[in-house]
Amino acid sequence: MSANLWNLNEPLEARMRTFSDMVVELRPDVIAMQEVRPMPGSVARLQLDLVPALADYQVHYAVATAWAGGAEGLAIATRQPATETRAYRLPDGEPDFEPTRAVQYVRVPWRGGFLGVLNTHLAYHHDSEPLRLKQVAFVGELVADLALLRPDDALVVCGDLNATPDSAPVGLLESLGGLHNPWRALAATRHSYAASNPYVGDDPDQDSWLDYILTRGAGETRPMLLDDWRGGPASDHHFVLLEVEPDEG
Repeated sequence: MSANLWNLNEPLEARMRTFSDMVVELRPDVIAMQEVRPMPGSVARLQLDLVPALADYQVHYAVATAWAGGAEGLAIATRQPATETRAYRLPDGEPDFEPTRAVQYVRVPWRGGFLGVLNTHLAYHHDSEPLRLKQVAFVGELVADLALLRPDDALVVCGDLNATPDSAPVGLLESLGGLHNPWRALAATRHSYAASNPYVGDDPDQDSWLDYILTRGAGETRPMLLDDWRGGPASDHHFVLLEVEPDEG
């Protein structure tokens, strides 16, 4: 699962309860999360402490950007103990315009081998396309390097790319990383960031697909957009879920 958790925006506790209910019912083996923050007044207690279902997971947190009295980052929750965790700083833009971004890497045992999970959240302003291209170039080259280092590992890249499937950044990431995008069919008619989401607002210009799980060296089944959860959304983004299988090829 990939989930942008919309940091500490209210109603925080209700949203995190909804997210916890999703985790309990869907039981994903890996959850890549963006916009994860410490609770107000704390440097150690994350908003994820409001998600009881994550007690069954190992949670790996990486700070992407920090400021006086606060921070925001990425987290990957895994059912299997990780054998390796790292975080890399992405290329920066103007600090007063775009916060510092990161990409997080966690390697876990999977189907008799290993799965490498990369989690990221790219620059978000509309005018930041040149910066997004630099950031996806870094991530794509990292994927290619990992594939050379560990050719038997399957790899997934998860996150909020702030770019649509037909955009230059997504195309460059797919090309450099040798990644497959299983979301094109769904993205043609549905939206992971949608005006129908009450946390977004009613502007139809907001409708876009920004959230991904891309794969290398793995098969995929049942890509799901969680835009019809009975308890309502848990964030201003709808989450995405993908079943990843060993690549028979």
